[in-house]
Amino acid sequence: MIGWEYPPNNSGGLGVACQGIVENLVDQGEEILLVLPSQDIARVDFINDFSTQSGKKYKVMYVHSPLRPYAGRDGKKYSGDLIADVESFARKVLAAVKNEDFDIIHVHDWLTVPAGIKIKESSGKPLVMHVHSTEYDRTAGGDPNVVVSNIENKGFEEADMIITVSKYTKSLLIN
Repeated sequence: MIGWEYPPNNSGGLGVACQGIVENLVDQGEEILLVLPSQDIARVDFINDFSTQSGKKYKVMYVHSPLRPYAGRDGKKYSGDLIADVESFARKVLAAVKNEDFDIIHVHDWLTVPAGIKIKESSGKPLVMHVHSTEYDRTAGGDPNVVVSNIENKGFEEADMIITVSKYTKSLLIN
């Protein structure tokens, strides 16, 4: 599973939902490797064990990247070239998981789609895209970023399964 925010480093509900999904799957007996960006250069490809509330373990791999929740705990907004950072993260994640054994690739929103697609192309494993929001939603239908929309659309095309957080989001994708 590839995420881009995770408690305590999150700016909204995506990280909390990701944690809930991971921990519930682990509690049901599934093995999860969660891959997250980390700005800490010392944590490149570092794997750490986490525990669910019931005490079951799962692994989190940190891959060096400037990606972080839009408004971090420091209150600062994201700065830098987000699109280039997403592509760089995708290449680093592909390299970091090349020796990992997995059955499914699960990505969360557009920031992790390029990584998921690269891993799918490399491994032949199925890709699940979890859609928490769309660029259309985030801009209230105003002026969506075409590059972000294109990344989302590529994810929709490449995904073997799409999970949405609501019927509203599902209807947006269908329409």
